[in-house]
Amino acid sequence: NNENGGTDSSTLSFDAVELNCGCPQQCARKGGYGAFLLEDLDKLCGIIQQLRRALPPSMPLLVKMRVFDSMDRTVTVAQRIVAAGGGIFSGHRRA
Repeated sequence: NNENGGTDSSTLSFDAVELNCGCPQQCARKGGYGAFLLEDLDKLCGIIQQLRRALPPSMPLLVKMRVFDSMDRTVTVAQRIVAAGGGIFSGHRRA
């Protein structure tokens, strides 16, 4: 633990990082995370860019997002995610 009560990330070991932009729950809406990040693509892409800069170049950055009713919108959002540095993309749809 560091002086702020958090974990010192330099001691952690992991193979990849996943940013989950698929959670539709009310707590995600209140916090502005999960699927609700997809409503502010500039904010989402900024987060992806910050993560990409902070991670080793070889570290996979996965972004999971919802599939929209419009395939054109889905593709456009996916392209923005990839352009921002999200190297691996996963989409899912809920009924």
